[in-house]
Amino acid sequence: TLTLQIRAAPAAWVNQQISTAREILRGASSAGPEAPPQMRQARRVLRFLPGPEAAAELVLALTAGNDVDSFSDYLGVLGSPYRVQLLPLMEQRLIAADQPVWGRYLDTLAQLGEFIEFGGPPARYPSDPRAQAAWQAEQKHRALVRTRKANQYATRLVAALSGKQPAARAESLQTLLNVGLRSAGADPPWLRTLVPSLIADFRRLPVTTQGTLLEHFWSTLKG
Repeated sequence: TLTLQIRAAPAAWVNQQISTAREILRGASSAGPEAPPQMRQARRVLRFLPGPEAAAELVLALTAGNDVDSFSDYLGVLGSPYRVQLLPLMEQRLIAADQPVWGRYLDTLAQLGEFIEFGGPPARYPSDPRAQAAWQAEQKHRALVRTRKANQYATRLVAALSGKQPAARAESLQTLLNVGLRSAGADPPWLRTLVPSLIADFRRLPVTTQGTLLEHFWSTLKG
């Protein structure tokens, strides 16, 4: 029989781990969204280290990657015990000149705002039939709040486009186009104003994104 005593990680060790992860991520900032193994491991370290400093570094390391590890990074932000500290940081990065805003970033920001407004993520679906109606009503309310916040952040991003660096602006324009076209009901009032900018920045987008825009969004971009 082994008796284990779990102690808090030494602060000096935690700071060293954060520093090492930061050096790896900043040194390889030119890598594509599908990060090499050392970058994925660095982000994983930041996700599970204690303290708000590591959580903040994880926000700065978010990418547009579609792999499991990149998706896990966003889940790490949503599941962080430091959500209240991370929300203003993500809001600052939303309008930062060098920050490209991807669809998952915008969705995570809106969901993070929802979690904070409701005091946390939704509870499990109750087994008690008497509590199920209240649970379903709360989910509908949460969905409305999340949609409202997503629209607010999209509007804030539109206002910040002129100050973004060209590559970040191009990625953010594509995200806003997707958000505007998938919105229920009438198009957002800012949607048509984005098209000239998207056309001007078209060649700054990845080739695969150019193909997607031409194939699926031509009716919006033509002319």
